Amino acid sequence: MRLTTALMPHLLKQRSAGILIVSSGLAFVPSAFVPTYSATKAALHSYAQSLRFQLKDTRLRVIEIAPPYVQTELGGKSQVTDPNAMPLGTSSRK
Repeated sequence: MRLTTALMPHLLKQRSAGILIVSSGLAFVPSAFVPTYSATKAALHSYAQSLRFQLKDTRLRVIEIAPPYVQTELGGKSQVTDPNAMPLGTSSRK
């Protein structure tokens, strides 16, 4: 947020520019297992909405990305095989 604020004057001078914010599905549906992560992603979502409103009459666009829940070891071994998580696919390297 501080970097965005610092870069705002430069970005507003551009013919077209964008601010990309990476939130999470947990910004919309929080998890009790990761309350701090969920809360910070919800804050980023709120920031994106507010920033988008403030910049609506400019050429600067605010884009929010909420990546899907994927089968990785990030959330523990059970996430790798969780049928609710999106499979990452296999690598073409052998």
